[in-house]
Amino acid sequence: MMKRIMAVVIAVIIPISLLSGCGKSLTVEEYKTEIEKCWKGFLTSISSLSADMQYFEKNEVLEDSNKFENDCKNFENALKDFEKINPPSEYKEKHKQMIKALDNERYWLTTVRKYVSATTPEEIKAAEEKVEDAASYENSLPHQCFQIILELNKEIDDD
Repeated sequence: MMKRIMAVVIAVIIPISLLSGCGKSLTVEEYKTEIEKCWKGFLTSISSLSADMQYFEKNEVLEDSNKFENDCKNFENALKDFEKINPPSEYKEKHKQMIKALDNERYWLTTVRKYVSATTPEEIKAAEEKVEDAASYENSLPHQCFQIILELNKEIDDD
């Protein structure tokens, strides 16, 4: 009986813990690389959404609603990539602040979706104001990300 229990432990638990990396924190250099990679993904996704919005604002209709939804999903995935990063211990608090900034980006995306789906002039005006308000948060992802990258650059250069 004990051999079976040990076999289950070895066959199931150990591979799972090895695959998960046991929550290993990244080094400062690895963290910087991951932040920069996520930042590039964020920029790509926000650029696509911005192009969709520019077309929508000029024509009051989406060029391609499937493309818009795909761009929204890419934006959401770009935000999730930041959450997957396991920062070094000295950057855990700053990373938490950056993760909080993701909420602002998600709120912006929600307001953009409402703006695009608005049908009455009143809905359009209300949604348009919310999009502008959502874009003006001080605790934005770009602000938080740049602070971390600057600090990482300084730390890496000092070493």
